[in-house]
Amino acid sequence: MIHLTNDAVQKKADTYGKHEKGNKVSYEDFQKYLDANYKKKYDFLGKTLKKMKKIALTSVEATYFLLDPNRR
Repeated sequence: MIHLTNDAVQKKADTYGKHEKGNKVSYEDFQKYLDANYKKKYDFLGKTLKKMKKIALTSVEATYFLLDPNRR
């Protein structure tokens, strides 16, 4: 279970959360963490998240016909 990256699967393990407080955080909470712990302000939601979404979309677009060769 430890090597699975899907939290929906991991949380079913008996040892879930035993060795760490948590392994995920919301984008909003991460932004709050950045705001509270770093002097230089960074707009994670407006900059990084926006770029992450664009990269994901571009990746799917680039491989669309490989992912669905029958165009279903």
